[in-house]
Amino acid sequence: MSCRDYYRCENCGFSYMNVDYYFCFKDETGVIEKYESLFSTVHYADGSIMQGRVLQRYCKNCNKTVSIYQTARGKDQNIREWTVDFLKKYIPRKKEKLANTSSLLKNFETLLKYDASIKRLKAFLKNHDNDIYYKIDLEDYLTEKSFESMDFNMKDYVKEESIMRLNRKSHSHNYLYDLPDKDLISLHSSDLYLKTLYEDLSKHINELSASDLDRETLYNDISKKLDYVSNNLEKIEGEIPCINLYKDDFNITLDGEKIDNDVCPHCGEKIYWITPHTPCPQCGNEKMEFKRIFFD
Repeated sequence: MSCRDYYRCENCGFSYMNVDYYFCFKDETGVIEKYESLFSTVHYADGSIMQGRVLQRYCKNCNKTVSIYQTARGKDQNIREWTVDFLKKYIPRKKEKLANTSSLLKNFETLLKYDASIKRLKAFLKNHDNDIYYKIDLEDYLTEKSFESMDFNMKDYVKEESIMRLNRKSHSHNYLYDLPDKDLISLHSSDLYLKTLYEDLSKHINELSASDLDRETLYNDISKKLDYVSNNLEKIEGEIPCINLYKDDFNITLDGEKIDNDVCPHCGEKIYWITPHTPCPQCGNEKMEFKRIFFD
């Protein structure tokens, strides 16, 4: 069961929502999945060598949420440090590729609006396939990462450890990675949605060419996809990410700098952990309206 906490200050109008987020690397999608703790996701991170929580704090100066990706407790120290390195590379690339995908969809939408030929639509998509949302390759990353000084083969370790973790679980559970795509999509994951974006666009162009799809319908579909991508990009731009090794009393910025765990990685000012008992971070009003909603 998950919960969302809603706060609102009657004095200054400040509002904030805190969500119970977790993260893990999913081999099926090739991306970091950020998800809420629901009954349907209770085994979502099973078999993932890289996982943890996303703690939320608030920076008054930046007026943004500080998202702290905290590695899971009990992990091998080498894995935890590797997770930090992985996230430092992955998080900026996700934002970059979402921005590229948004730009691609805007241009594609314009081409449709001005009746570009099928040939031009196909050529445009082919020339911009690398702009589709970034799918990080775990295999390539582990090959590039050097652990020679440790006399340690991280690539083999990740594979073996993942298999052992899965084998330790009861087979009575219906694990998410065994479910068909339609059930995976029910998680409303932006990563899963965007994974098939290029294939979807190619299919639509072929349908348009065969007169199985009209331009207005395709234009409306592209507009919906653009809204979806833009909303996800807006969420990312509204956050300031950093990383924390479990039990460390400092956070790590995406540039690798160690900072106190109570300061913003962007501006260096104090960040706030908003709870039902804390005053409004904006005006200091002693009590804010608080509402907690449980759902599964």
